Amino acid sequence: MGKVDGELYIWGKNSNGQLGLGKKAAKVVPALTKIECFSGICIKLVKLAALGSEHSVAVTDEGEVLSWGGGGSGRLGHGHESSILGFLSSSSEYTPRLIKEFEKVKVKNAAAGLLHSVCIDEKGCVFIFGERAADKMVSSRICNLIGFGNHSSGHLCRLFL
Repeated sequence: MGKVDGELYIWGKNSNGQLGLGKKAAKVVPALTKIECFSGICIKLVKLAALGSEHSVAVTDEGEVLSWGGGGSGRLGHGHESSILGFLSSSSEYTPRLIKEFEKVKVKNAAAGLLHSVCIDEKGCVFIFGERAADKMVSSRICNLIGFGNHSSGHLCRLFL
C-alpha cells in the first residue's frame, strides 16, 4: 500500500478484501491500483494507512477512520457480520467503510495487527478493537469497554494516557 498526494494505491494479496477494491476484485492484484471510493464516497485525502495480515485501516486528514478486509475477531470495528441470503455470514468488508464509533473522535494515528487494530485520537486516547482487545493494553489502567459484539471479541477498548 502506498500514498501519493493523499491518494491511496494498493497491490498484492486480496483474499479477504484487504485491498478495498470490492467483491469482484482479483485475489491477487500484481500492479499498483488506486482506490477510487470509500464507502461510496469519493476518496478524501488519506493521512495514513496501516496494514494487518488480512485487513487495512486508514485515517483521513479530517481524522476519520476507515477499515476494510477480513473482519474476524472484530478487528474492523464495525461490530457486525454480513449475511448472504441469511445462510452464510461473513465479517469481511470488501470496500473501505467509515467506523461509526469514531464519528465524534478525531483520530491522528492508527495501526493494524494480526487480529486487532489500534487508533490514537488527538487527545492521546488509545482505542483498541479486535481479538482480546483488553489483553493488548500496555497499561494496567482500567479501560471502558464500548459494545462491539460479544465479550470475547469485537470490543473497542479505550484508555486515556
